[in-house]
Amino acid sequence: MVQFIYTIGHSSHDIETFFSHLKRYNITDIIDIRRSPRSSRFPHFNREQIESECLARSSFNYSFYGDILGARRRRRQSFDQLNNALVDPDARSYADHMQTIEFQQIISQLISNLSSSSALVLMCSENNPEFCHRSLLADYLTLIHRIQVIHILFHGETCNHQLHVHATFHHEYQTCIYPNDFETTTIDESVRSF
Repeated sequence: MVQFIYTIGHSSHDIETFFSHLKRYNITDIIDIRRSPRSSRFPHFNREQIESECLARSSFNYSFYGDILGARRRRRQSFDQLNNALVDPDARSYADHMQTIEFQQIISQLISNLSSSSALVLMCSENNPEFCHRSLLADYLTLIHRIQVIHILFHGETCNHQLHVHATFHHEYQTCIYPNDFETTTIDESVRSF
C-alpha cells in the first residue's frame, strides 16, 4: 500500500474553511512546520489558537515541528556543493538543513507514526506549495521514503507533488540533494512516478 501525506498552507482562510478542507480528506493530524507559528493578519492560526481549536474539535491532533522542519535556515558550508542548483538562497539553506541528522530523524519518526486509519497534513502559511519550503520537504519524502505527497490548494482541490527538476537521490548519503551537475549523481527514476 502506498503511504501518503498531505500538505496545506493556511493562507488567508477563516478557521471553518481550513478545517473543512482537512475533513474533506479525513485528516486527523496537523503537523505545524512553520518556523514562527504566528500571524498578525490571521491570529486564529497562531500556535496557541490553532492548538486550542484542535482540542475543542477533538477530531484533530496538533503537533508543532517548526523548530526542526521550519524554513529560514542559515547556509551550511559543509554542504556547499550539494544544493547549488537551487537559485533561491532560502531554498538552498533549507536543502542544506535536510542533510542534518536532526531533520532526518524527525522525518523518520513522522513516517513511523503514519497509520492507515488516519491522515497527516504538514501545515505552513504559504498558499502555493511551489513558493514554500514544504515543496522541498515533499521532494525528500518522495525520494527517500517513497511517500506520495498531495498538496491541498486554496479552494480545497488537490494536486500530486511534482519533484523539482534537480531533486536527486544521493545513493552514498541516502538523501535528497539538488546538484548543478547531473552527470555526477545517480538518479533513481522509479520514484518520479508519484
